[in-house]
Amino acid sequence: MSTRIPFQCKFTVPEPSAAVGDVISRWSETGVEKPAIVVVPESEHDIIEAVRYAQENDLCILPAAGGHGSYVSVTPATLYLDLKHFDSITLNEKEQTVTIGGGVITKQLIDACLDKGYYTCWPNSNAVGVVGFAMGMGNHALKGIRGMAADFIVSFRIITGEGKVLELSSASSGNELDLFNAFRGAGHGLGVITSLTLKLFPVSGLNLENGDCYWVRKLIFPGSKINTVASLFSNLPETSPEAMAAVVLTRSPPNTPAPGSPLIILSYSYFGPAKDGESAAKILFDEQSISGAISSDTVSVPLRHMNAAFESFNIHGGYKGIHTAWLKHISAETIEKVYQQWHALTESDEMSKTQLVVASSNVAEAVSLGESVPGKTSFLQGRDEGVAVLVNTFGNTPESSQPFAAYVKELFDLCGYEDTPLEGITGVLKDPFMRGQLKLVRHDDQLAKLKSIKDIWDPSKLFWSPYFN
Repeated sequence: MSTRIPFQCKFTVPEPSAAVGDVISRWSETGVEKPAIVVVPESEHDIIEAVRYAQENDLCILPAAGGHGSYVSVTPATLYLDLKHFDSITLNEKEQTVTIGGGVITKQLIDACLDKGYYTCWPNSNAVGVVGFAMGMGNHALKGIRGMAADFIVSFRIITGEGKVLELSSASSGNELDLFNAFRGAGHGLGVITSLTLKLFPVSGLNLENGDCYWVRKLIFPGSKINTVASLFSNLPETSPEAMAAVVLTRSPPNTPAPGSPLIILSYSYFGPAKDGESAAKILFDEQSISGAISSDTVSVPLRHMNAAFESFNIHGGYKGIHTAWLKHISAETIEKVYQQWHALTESDEMSKTQLVVASSNVAEAVSLGESVPGKTSFLQGRDEGVAVLVNTFGNTPESSQPFAAYVKELFDLCGYEDTPLEGITGVLKDPFMRGQLKLVRHDDQLAKLKSIKDIWDPSKLFWSPYFN
């Protein structure tokens, strides 16, 4: 590596004896080694210097915001670009857009938008980087109403592998328009995004209770009632655009009366008038159907706190993973089989924190957007899959990744994932045992187009990519 380090901004060359966690902070340390250098740019000039340095030293650049990409490899040949200083947020109420820096995380965006009475498509975790979420796919809680986040990207400002600054939008042309479209669904590894502009929507248009509170019905059952839960979930009426239903499999925490016992949480969230939510979820109030529940509750949740329940999962470190498969439908029988498999895996202390979520949302708007001209040119796939099977794996050691990998593969086989594209790049990135099976997540013609774009804008493979590095 070159002895001349040109950076005026903060940078770190890790000491040989330093632990990974002392050098970079990642949500999961699975597949993470110490990078060659960590650069913390404060300006676009600093990023351009980082691009040149990486070229001179044969390093692969990895831009990072929230650090939640559990599928992303960090190696001794990585230039780790920490974008935390690119945290600006600018709302344009006249245009109803918000422009965010490349290092903005969800909580910052939520607060900035809601303070002005707006919302946009943001992640389901407060600590996740918004740019990575939006350009990857952008699934979110209000998907039924708005579709996916990538459909609402107005423009990007990026730095290319040649160190050039580009403004990209639907008004771009030629190769730049192709690059803009690729960023909408498959943008990882094509450049450094310094800012992103998304469309805004007024919260008042949701007709929420008290102006900003959505309606939630939540039931908690013991594991022995999985057949009841599976039946309730399957018999909910076709999910309306305003609703999202979810089943969460988890184990009771240590400070509870029955620590370690399996619990099933069934929730129905409604982003509209409470009376409409109660009508749609009528089955979840039937006394006979829910008689086996440990608890039942109906609450109003402020939009500002919509991700609060997941805060405990945002802690960095350890050996974790997020694995997601998208389906068009899941039967009650399959949910029961999924539960049995999860129950067997999580009986050991090593695996006991692993959770599984089955969530359902309406896809009509996402499909409709996909039929528009902008939708057809984006790189989003799986618009008609409204059921997500999501596994959060938690291990204490690097070795735990092997049994987790086998478990997730068996689980997705059980759900029929081979006939259904996984979320965005999930199949390649988030499940190491599936690396290389790109046909599961990208059609051949789209892969070929993406490769041609990569060859034009990053022929030396300077930027880390899930597809071509």
